[in-house]
Amino acid sequence: MKTLFVYPGSFSPPTYGHLCIVKQAATITPELIIICSTNEDKNNIFTEEESVTLWQAYKLPPNVRVLTFASFLAEGINPKNIVMVRGIRDSQDFDYEKKVAFLNRDNFGIDKFLYIMSNPETENISSSAARKAAEELRLVDLAKLVAPRVATALLEKTLHIKNLVLVVGRPGSGKSTFLRQLTKLDPQNIHINTDEFNHQLKPILQATFGAEDLATLILTREAEIQKVIAPAWMKLLTEALRKVPANSNVFIEVPYAFKPNMRLDKLFGGKTIYFDCQDVSENERRLKARATPHLNSLITTIPDWAETQRLAEEENLQIGRIDTSGNLSKMKKRAKLLVDMLTTPRPLFPFPNSNSNLVFGLQRIPCHHPRPSFSTKDRQHIRSALD
Repeated sequence: MKTLFVYPGSFSPPTYGHLCIVKQAATITPELIIICSTNEDKNNIFTEEESVTLWQAYKLPPNVRVLTFASFLAEGINPKNIVMVRGIRDSQDFDYEKKVAFLNRDNFGIDKFLYIMSNPETENISSSAARKAAEELRLVDLAKLVAPRVATALLEKTLHIKNLVLVVGRPGSGKSTFLRQLTKLDPQNIHINTDEFNHQLKPILQATFGAEDLATLILTREAEIQKVIAPAWMKLLTEALRKVPANSNVFIEVPYAFKPNMRLDKLFGGKTIYFDCQDVSENERRLKARATPHLNSLITTIPDWAETQRLAEEENLQIGRIDTSGNLSKMKKRAKLLVDMLTTPRPLFPFPNSNSNLVFGLQRIPCHHPRPSFSTKDRQHIRSALD
């Protein structure tokens, strides 16, 4: 039987550090199998199946596949044909890995190992560091450790909520109107409207820029604005997140999240919904009707659906589009559709295609592997060999 290179771990969650090891190993092995297992000595906040799904947040080399521990057992591999891939970050890891090697050799017959040193930029990244950053809602730090989809999943676990969804779209696309309908139809849907932060941020802006119009400032001095208000804005967001009730669906409305100089999707955009009325003239009409025509100049500064979709695919985000064209009655019906989706057992993403053109979706459907039955003794022996 051919030699199999395996990279086992709990991966709860998989991080950029793990990805670094995978990419290096993939260049020197014909095939690499990532095995997601449960380590009782670690804080496994994700199941094996969830960890497999989270690996989809990363763009893996074509010669890499991801299995649950049970699925790997089902392949009936002889330990003598296994080369275990291990990542080493520092001298402490090296001392630990010597013990692991002796244990596997003496007790399980696995005697071949491939050790890969972490890159300097990822050697301090770990699953425990990512979990801690999520617990403390340090969103910027978390984004340096894991992919956006993983960050979203971690925040959902930490906050004990069902879904954390980033809402984007151009001014006048009906985002706030739609989300008010969602909260009205079901109080478990929580709307965090970051535009409302402006009231608390206004004194900071006035102290720095004087009485200039905010829309004009955004167009002419956006980089300066970001630098001045970013810490306060992030603090307001984390305070809002700490208040959300358990088991809720949380929608964070940040219209400009995908702007090139913003890219807040990298912080919490693992699940994103783009609201689109499909016609810039309709955006302008709505802004005029609500007496905010001064926002017209901001419409084209926010990426359209095609560009947002492209940016989302680059980051492997899960993204869907909601068509908000038409009158309020149609929007209410579409809100009811989304509420129905949120109350079913199936995951919110990927969005189902809709013949009625109400909801569109993309992204691959996660692939779950079957879990065959094994004795407790078999599981303990092989798990010990792989962890």
